Amino acid sequence: MKRSDFLMRGVLAAGWLGCGGLVPTLVRAQAPAWPTRPIKVIVPTAPGGPSDLVARTWTHAIGNEWNATFVVDNRPGASQVIGTQAVATAAPDGYTLLQAASSMATMPLVVENLSFDVNKDFIAVSQTHLTPLVVAIDPRLPIKSMAELIRYAKDNPGKLSFGHTGEGSSQQLATRLLAQKAGLTKLLEVPYKGSSQAHPDLISGRLSVMIDPVSAVAPHIKSGAMRALAVTTATRIDAFPDLPTVAEGGVPGYEVSSWGGVFAPAGTPQALVERIQQALRKTLETPDNQKKFSDWGLTAKTSTPAEFDRFVKSEVTRWRAVMLAPVA
Repeated sequence: MKRSDFLMRGVLAAGWLGCGGLVPTLVRAQAPAWPTRPIKVIVPTAPGGPSDLVARTWTHAIGNEWNATFVVDNRPGASQVIGTQAVATAAPDGYTLLQAASSMATMPLVVENLSFDVNKDFIAVSQTHLTPLVVAIDPRLPIKSMAELIRYAKDNPGKLSFGHTGEGSSQQLATRLLAQKAGLTKLLEVPYKGSSQAHPDLISGRLSVMIDPVSAVAPHIKSGAMRALAVTTATRIDAFPDLPTVAEGGVPGYEVSSWGGVFAPAGTPQALVERIQQALRKTLETPDNQKKFSDWGLTAKTSTPAEFDRFVKSEVTRWRAVMLAPVA
């Protein structure tokens, strides 16, 4: 080998190593540290509900892991529009997130002149949980199974009152789906501002039936103040293993769960979305948190951003069909 060739190769090698040493520095310059300030997680419901409990659980765990500060900001009101809109208009920098409930999929169907687009103004990060519902009734009624409930409703049209928490709520949608699949007519719907307002009426007999989250009615069922007939999930749940599903009770194909998940404003960098999603999966899949959720009547569940996006869109399609169907 000529001396000139040897020297040239040495120069090229030195140049390559020098460039290689610069690459990490350049990459670091393009990806600034995050987070460097508190991350706000907006919950569009009041404190104490499933969304609030879930948000406080994962923000505490991830905050400790990242040595970061999370602030849970409850902004209830206007069918969850107030809190949701605050995230839709927030800067897409990873410092504002939304812990949403299943109303995210029904909001476009029930709120007129919505100021944001659920599909365009948000990025789905991950699902966080499922909320099983239970069919609970006034225990004084001569009904002890789903089959008896359906028979009684058909024999006494308009006599049973079904409570829910407003247009497009999971309680109302679950009730309408039951009516459609079981062939119930003259459905008497009674709207309330929240489950806690409906429960005294159900316990006292002023209300006949309510399909409500297990987490909300479990204490009343255990005390005997309400009678549980079935759960709305595809399979039985750990909280009430002896309670059949609605499908087992005579309504094939019936399955409903409320749910929750995390969203970010549209335009949030994909790298941040993926980092949050991975942290959520690691946190919510721990045995301790799975048990904690189960004790609350919830099921911890995570998903990839793409999976969650497809799920939300399928929920919009599903419930649009239910809401547009005529109510006899």
